[in-house]
Amino acid sequence: MQKTPLTGNRWRTYNYLDNCIPEKVLVSLIGKDSPIIHDVGANIGKSLKEYYRIWPNSEIYSFEPLHECQDHLQRLKTEFASPQIHIINAAVGNITNTTFLISSFPLYSNRFFLFVSLILQPFSLFLILT
Repeated sequence: MQKTPLTGNRWRTYNYLDNCIPEKVLVSLIGKDSPIIHDVGANIGKSLKEYYRIWPNSEIYSFEPLHECQDHLQRLKTEFASPQIHIINAAVGNITNTTFLISSFPLYSNRFFLFVSLILQPFSLFLILT
């Protein structure tokens, strides 16, 4: 099967993703040295690690409702020994409600997926700044 050559917008998108540096994009979008970060859907803390590495003086609130992820997040908080990292065992939404969550997916995230999500959906709830 012959592949269709990339042209136009698709070529620019692939070229951009191949050559960009996620950290530089985040830093330029945020524009602050120590932002307050709300990491909604923190999972096991891969994003938390990146945020803390990029902004070690920031206040980070990591929200994660799955109990299976809490040990990972607490270990990171202990490892970083930062009073500015807050782990909140709760979900974030537009209503107050109690519900039952069933986890049937692997407990990891992909940094590339996070970055692509930030580019393609810049207003998604992966990173909320106040």
